[in-house]
Amino acid sequence: MTRGTVSTAGNLTLAKDKKNELIIKYSGKANVNNLATIDKAQSNDFLKWKALSFDQLQTGFNPFFLRIKTISLADFYSRIIINPDKTTNIQDILSDEGKKEPSAKSAEKKQEAKPSEKPAYIKIGKIIFRGGNIDFRDNNIKPNYAANMLNMIGSITGLSSQDMTRADVALKGNLGHGSPIDIAGKINPLAKDLFVDIKISFKDIEMSPVTPYTNKYLGYPITKGKLSFDVTYLVDKRKLESQNKVTIDQLTFGDKVESPDAIKAPVTLAVSLLTDRKGQINLDVPVSGSLDDPKFRIWPIIWQVLVNLITKAVTSPFALISSLTGGGEELSFIEFDYGSTVITDESRKKITTIGKALYERPAMKLDIEGYVDPVNDKAGFKKDELNRRIKTLKLKEILSKGGEQIALEQIQLTPQEYEKYLKKTYDTGKFTKPRNFVGIAKKIPAEDMEKLLLNSIEVTDSDLRQFAERRAQNIKELLLQSGNVDASRVFIVEPKTLSPEKKEKVKDSRVNFKLK
Repeated sequence: MTRGTVSTAGNLTLAKDKKNELIIKYSGKANVNNLATIDKAQSNDFLKWKALSFDQLQTGFNPFFLRIKTISLADFYSRIIINPDKTTNIQDILSDEGKKEPSAKSAEKKQEAKPSEKPAYIKIGKIIFRGGNIDFRDNNIKPNYAANMLNMIGSITGLSSQDMTRADVALKGNLGHGSPIDIAGKINPLAKDLFVDIKISFKDIEMSPVTPYTNKYLGYPITKGKLSFDVTYLVDKRKLESQNKVTIDQLTFGDKVESPDAIKAPVTLAVSLLTDRKGQINLDVPVSGSLDDPKFRIWPIIWQVLVNLITKAVTSPFALISSLTGGGEELSFIEFDYGSTVITDESRKKITTIGKALYERPAMKLDIEGYVDPVNDKAGFKKDELNRRIKTLKLKEILSKGGEQIALEQIQLTPQEYEKYLKKTYDTGKFTKPRNFVGIAKKIPAEDMEKLLLNSIEVTDSDLRQFAERRAQNIKELLLQSGNVDASRVFIVEPKTLSPEKKEKVKDSRVNFKLK
């Protein structure tokens, strides 16, 4: 302590009770002004203020009680420092070094001391803060990080040690000369069971100053960005429930830097997945747990949630997108019926969801890879080709009778028509057919004609590759139809194999997506 004055005026009463034990009571007011303290280990300013006043102070011993109408703290300053060895200046001040070991007698006396039958009674009407300044510095991180909370004003009203009471908290300030801070809610830190129901809001915090942290833990410097967050903490009966809503605006990284502590995950891909078309990342991180669990620490949990989000960007990017867009379906592929390039109604819903995700995240790009099932798609391809030939014959007949040109997909065939045009296709087909002893083609059932026709249709790997590409092209066209996604962001990629990597309960007859 380098300076400070204490003054008080009031009435002191000393008396003895029936057990001849001393009773002390004091009533009055007190002031601690112009206080200044330093951190002895580092010789830095630690805590100081211009004026601390206690108005209508009443206190006593045997039993202990404390009643204060108003506590007022004006022009205060506090410094919190993380040292290069990860210790803090508070630890330095509260260090046990140099303290004498308690004697056996004092330890014995401490064990004999009986707790008071009644809990201490404490009641503070209002605590007022005027013009506060909290200086935070981290000398462990390289380069060093510093932040200053200025103009801290507000009050805590209704503090009491009674369990059912709740004190109102209302504090405001700024981080630096901008970035407003707002803390509001209800607390009861003096009661037997801690109660906290508090909301903390930080707005428009510049992120480039935290580059030392992102260099170390993410492997990238931040060149631009603003952070806003709203956190809500509810502590009741030693149980914590928290909501942590974070908004990061216009986050921009510089070139990658090497750091052994950086997470091994694609940070830039995660950012592009999380950033919407307004340039914002919006996260909602709920955390809950018991304060009695020694392993429960809220900020490490929040950090782990964020790391998991970034990691998920490479392991399951579509699962991440699905969770952000509110869908629960698997969006990384579209299945097709065997031998078909037609997109089903269910698949169209998936494509619509993917289109919305691309629209909302303009930094993302999409690769489309078409695949086939070489066995089942070949059979389906042959069936599709036979239907095309049969419908072509009916279309020619329609046109010969003066009918209008229509798409083959729109032509409908009755069972009788199918058999009629199947026979015509069979008769004109150039392949080996069953013949009688004089060499004339035999009449055979429609099922046998169909089987022979299908066997005569040749399907090469090149045909299947083109078939897979048509599937990919159909999906790309459907994605671009809305006009919300630019064609420059969607790519059809030639796969290395005809069939994709196996997925449980998923057809090989599909199109896969990759986000970049």
